[in-house]
Amino acid sequence: MRTVERHPDAVDATVEDELVVMNIQSLDYYRFNEVARTIWALLSEGPRTEDSICEALLQEYEVDDSECRASVATFLDDALTRHFLRSV
Repeated sequence: MRTVERHPDAVDATVEDELVVMNIQSLDYYRFNEVARTIWALLSEGPRTEDSICEALLQEYEVDDSECRASVATFLDDALTRHFLRSV
């Protein structure tokens, strides 16, 4: 299982009640939805495994385990590609 953390080149700001994350090197940015904001907040505490992210989301949201894991994997893949996160 992979472990991820916030990329040091990623910065965030709240714009009109939305969380926007940008990589300052690539200037790629993304508006995070509520679940993505929760993941981002979890990662503010330091590196997390994919499993621990899913466990936290399953406690906070009413979602099926397999659906949660698939959605988290998709989000992590995208955030890693955009260099908002990095593997550790």
